[in-house]
Amino acid sequence: MNLLRAKSVVAAALVAVVALGGCSILSNSPAATVNGAKISDGSLQDELSAIRDNKTYRDLVEQGMQAAQAGEAPGTFDTTFIARLLTQRVYYELIEGELARRKAKIVDAELTAVRSVVIEQVGGKKVFESFSDGYQDQLVRQRALFKKLNDVFAEDVLKEEVGKGGPEAYFKAHADEFVQGCASHILVSSQDKGLEAARAEAAALKARLDKGADFATLAKESSSDTGSAQQGGDLGCVGKGKFVPEFEEALFSLPIGQVSDPIQTQFGFHLILVRERKTPTYEEAKTDVAAVINGLSSRKLEKFLVTASGSAKVSVDKRYGAWEIQKGATDGTPDGVGIVVPPKGPTTTTTTAKTGAGSLPSGAPDAGPTETPTPAAP
Repeated sequence: MNLLRAKSVVAAALVAVVALGGCSILSNSPAATVNGAKISDGSLQDELSAIRDNKTYRDLVEQGMQAAQAGEAPGTFDTTFIARLLTQRVYYELIEGELARRKAKIVDAELTAVRSVVIEQVGGKKVFESFSDGYQDQLVRQRALFKKLNDVFAEDVLKEEVGKGGPEAYFKAHADEFVQGCASHILVSSQDKGLEAARAEAAALKARLDKGADFATLAKESSSDTGSAQQGGDLGCVGKGKFVPEFEEALFSLPIGQVSDPIQTQFGFHLILVRERKTPTYEEAKTDVAAVINGLSSRKLEKFLVTASGSAKVSVDKRYGAWEIQKGATDGTPDGVGIVVPPKGPTTTTTTAKTGAGSLPSGAPDAGPTETPTPAAP
């Protein structure tokens, strides 16, 4: 779910990899309390156990959190990992609270609709079915919670933009945003040939085109983009936001039918021929419209998590760390967001958890995992 473009613990919550755990009570004290709602110590331990005992799932969660689950000693958990997991649990309590405030209830059909998505996210049917029925239900409910609030914010976006209108009304009001550019290109890869050699070769190809060489033929012979070369460099018709910025700027500014001078991107040098620009019908653009609205609602959801976590009344069992509001972080964590910061030194807790959690090794405070966008390539 590539929903965020900044390093932050909020990104981990939006990845939606892990879920609320079981319900065994191992301590009278909750792991955390969020605006009066308790996250039981037992449910946290059960979730840690579920993650630890399933390698495929554990690898996915560790990758999403960028923290190893295991502690330094056998049978222990890394405190940074626990802090990030508990932070996510707090965020889901905040989401649940907001849905309750808006009287937005999750119905059975919504749980059924996201079940297949959850199965794919956790690593497939075999992984999913290895969990207890209760944990499966919690995984599905977590996904449904996230989607429900995102859908609620999507409705807010539409109301703000077009009043009572839906996605089609949004498209009509923002038609210029969905204009498509139809283009072909010839790429000379700087990664394969080196920067200066690629620059020189692109200039030579441009000179040949200026003298009348056929663009499609030259693309088949010379383009480093093997995917489009066999189609004469044809990239089809695409909307905004699909290509890297330098390429996109040329796609929507070059004169129709004129080959560009070599344009440098991270991939090398491009000769671009824009054949047409067109405004699609709503049916043709429906997927892109949904993506734009989803992006706007996702930003609302991120803003909600920052604001809600910063103002919520949260207490955390000292074994797991403390709830702290972030300010001036150097890794992109938004100011004002609340996270669980792990203990600065080793602490000990005695439980009967099947996880075998005992001594919790120390972990330095960390703002959270990273989710960065992958550059688009033509």
